[in-house]
Order: sequence, then C-alpha cells, then structure tokens
Amino acid sequence: MDMEIDDPMHGSDEDQLSPTLDEDMNSDDGKNNTKARSNDEDTDEELEDFNFKPGSSGIADHKSSKPLKLTNTNINQLDQWIEHLSKCEPLSEDDVARLCKMAVDVLQFEENVKPINVPVTICGDVHGQFHDLLELFKIGGPCPDTNYLFMGDYVDRGYYSVETVSYLVAMKVRYPHRITILRGNHESRQITQVYGFYDECLRKYGSANVWKMFTDLFDYFPVTALVDNKIFCLHGGLSPMIETIDQVRDLNRIQEVPHEGPMCDLLWSDPDDRGGWGISPRGAGFTFGQD
Repeated sequence: MDMEIDDPMHGSDEDQLSPTLDEDMNSDDGKNNTKARSNDEDTDEELEDFNFKPGSSGIADHKSSKPLKLTNTNINQLDQWIEHLSKCEPLSEDDVARLCKMAVDVLQFEENVKPINVPVTICGDVHGQFHDLLELFKIGGPCPDTNYLFMGDYVDRGYYSVETVSYLVAMKVRYPHRITILRGNHESRQITQVYGFYDECLRKYGSANVWKMFTDLFDYFPVTALVDNKIFCLHGGLSPMIETIDQVRDLNRIQEVPHEGPMCDLLWSDPDDRGGWGISPRGAGFTFGQD
C-alpha cells in the first residue's frame, strides 16, 4: 500500500540524542528543576549490566498466544487500579508487574500501523503531567464513550511519570479497542535515564525494577496509526528509508529505539519549512519538507 496521506500528525520536542545528554530536566510548566542525569561512566556501567538489558524484567517471559480476554476478575482489578491511580497514587511494584504482563498480552497483537476509526480524540505529549492527563479525559469525554489516540512521550520531565504511564496502560488494557498508545522517543531506556523517569522510579520504589518493567513494555507499543485510512499519525516524522506504509508494517518494533534507521526516524524526525531531507540538529532522525 502506498503511503498516501493527508497530513502526518506528529508530536515533537526539542530533545537531543547524544552521548552526553546533560541538560536540566525542566517540565513544561517550570516546576521540575531537578538536574538531569548525564551518561557518565557509572551510567555506562549500569547499562552494560545484564539486569538493564531489554527483557530483563520478565514481564514478557510467559506471553500468551492469544490476545488477553478480559474476565470479570480482570475488569474488577483494572477498575480498582484506575480508581487508585486517579488519585495520583502509584501502584505497588507487584501490581505494576501484573499490569505490565496483562498489557504485553494486548499490545503484542497490535500492528505497527494501528488502524483507527473516526471519531477519535488525538492527544500529544503528556510528559508526566498527570493532572493534565486527567483534564484531557475530562474535556474529551470518558472511556469507553470516546476513542483516544495518544501520540507518545508519556514519561520524563513532569513529576508524575509513574502515575501517568500506569494510568494510560491500565486504561489501554481495560478498554483495548478505545485507547491507542503509540511509542514516542521518550519511551526508551536511554532517554528515560537522562530526563527523569528512571530517577523517579528509584525515588518512588527504591529500585529500578518498575523502570525495567515499563521500558520493556515500551518495546511493544505500536509506532504509528492510520486514522480513517487517511491520516498517518506518529510521534516523530517520516524517514527517507520508508516509501510505503507496508514498509512500516514490516518493521521489527520489539526492541529498544535504535540510534538510526527507519524506526528511529519515525520517533525522532521533524517537519521543516525547508524542502527535502535534512540532518536533524537533535542528533537522530531527519528534517523533512512538504515535498
């Protein structure tokens, strides 16, 4: 299928992918002035540790061969988690593990290009701003009455990344055909160690276990969506290595976000007023013009 689209909807930011990400970690509203972690030698050693490698959390060790079928027990549990999270209170580590395992059995069966019917409410970056997320649901309408497409970047910068991503994942599992959660460039092991999510997990849980669970889960998020077979939606932008939507469908997305290549471009590229392709100043992806 040729990539014939009206307009790529995308959520971008000004992050950079480089060996020494050491900027201040500031939320959009200026509340979070915590110093960002830099990729120093200690961090490099941690990343080489087996426990930090993709899949080490164990949430996908016993994946189902069929999509998760919600039982009354599952529904009651999810409703309890959603109610708890709606008060901006994090789940226990054991409950996060249960939630992520359930989510794997939903997300692993979704396509790289998730088809979505209209009407749908499309939401951009949330970045740990939990109360803004609740306001989005308040304005847009509750599930399952409203379909939602979230475009990635649920964590980092804000104070409540744990609650934000937990709430969205719980809503996704509870209403799998009403909520779509795409992957953004911040749904990444490298980026979250710099911009706040990793440190927040350590602060709230006392270990990196919850961070490992969620970053393993991020590998299963779809990377794009196609609304009404007309509007191509993704967090980043286009890639010079991708000419058709079928090429996106064929990508292996179950991995950490690469530093280069088509999957990287889909999450990092940005539109630009200049025509043609250009080198992105962010160090990953490309800039692209209307042509």
